[in-house]
Amino acid sequence: MRHFALLLPSIALFVAAACSSGDSGAPTSDATGETATSPSDATGAAQADSGDTGSTKVLQWKAVAAPSGATLRRAAAWPDPTAKAPRYVIAGDAGLLEVLDEAGLGKFTPPPPESEADLRAVHVDPASGTLFIAGKTNRLAHFSGTDWYDAAAGDLPPSPSQTFNAIASSGADRAWVVGDQGAAWRWDGMSWTHFDVAGAHVTAASNLGAAWATGPDEVWIGAARLPGDATGTAKDAKGIVIRIKAGKSEEFFVKQAPSALFAGPDGAVFVVGGTPEAKAAFVARWNGAGFVATDLGFEQGVLDVGGADNTVFSCGYGPRLRRFNAGKWEIVKVESPPGTPAGRSVSPGSEPFVALAVHGAEELVVLQATRVLRYGVQVP
Repeated sequence: MRHFALLLPSIALFVAAACSSGDSGAPTSDATGETATSPSDATGAAQADSGDTGSTKVLQWKAVAAPSGATLRRAAAWPDPTAKAPRYVIAGDAGLLEVLDEAGLGKFTPPPPESEADLRAVHVDPASGTLFIAGKTNRLAHFSGTDWYDAAAGDLPPSPSQTFNAIASSGADRAWVVGDQGAAWRWDGMSWTHFDVAGAHVTAASNLGAAWATGPDEVWIGAARLPGDATGTAKDAKGIVIRIKAGKSEEFFVKQAPSALFAGPDGAVFVVGGTPEAKAAFVARWNGAGFVATDLGFEQGVLDVGGADNTVFSCGYGPRLRRFNAGKWEIVKVESPPGTPAGRSVSPGSEPFVALAVHGAEELVVLQATRVLRYGVQVP
């Protein structure tokens, strides 16, 4: 075990795009660049997303450039009651770990244990504020608020090297991390120990890509179904959700390999997945006995899901952003920044929305590979 407490100054970077003025007459656009004359006229997105409810939520947006050459992967809201604006932690390739706050985007301080391993997961425990990060080549560490704990320095065996994809927690002393080739470890407040997720359709060869904890002894884990596994009733299912509760494991087939899981305080558990191909979008909700698919209104895959204040958002290819409202998914459109010529719109572009982090019902960030998009009332 090894603790680190190194202090370096925060490096603020620049904001790349102006925010919307909030004028209800300004052109609006969904992520594909389709335009409408006002927030109440969502003809472009409604036609493109024919399966959606037709309801539309309009949010302001503002782009923040990532460090040059960076590739962003995941984000997490990091509450700070003293801050003037919501705070987020952003993780990416080559060990990138940044904080986005009212000052902009800057390096996390104190920095984590030195490593250039790509980060694939970042998670903030909602109860304690403990920050967990994980990624390739045994990258696994957490920050208590004062010190870093590096699991690779003692808890994890140096070989075989593991790739971690997702972290879940239900307290500072209860966390789970999962990854490729059946990698699954649990934190008990003192050390990380391996636990077994093997079942009828999950083995040590299974890739685990998503996780969420819903109690001290309950965690949900998403797995890609192994090639050649045609047993069971759902032969066409490409994914499995594992529910581990009080040491007992259950498996549930889902349409696609899960890319993310999220559970709200009301007990609703969401799973999402899919690929860029047509008819590959997948989002489902737990009904007490299994996962029931819901209609997002578009066909390409979903890459992340998250929420706060009983509000859930999802994002993915297209790019598309949706909000779960009154039991249905609604379109999230954006107002163009001020100064945009009449009749034109400025959209977030065509890069997929790879991840999101939600601070409140109308406050969130969405990641593209090279920049962060701030949405909602947090935009000044």
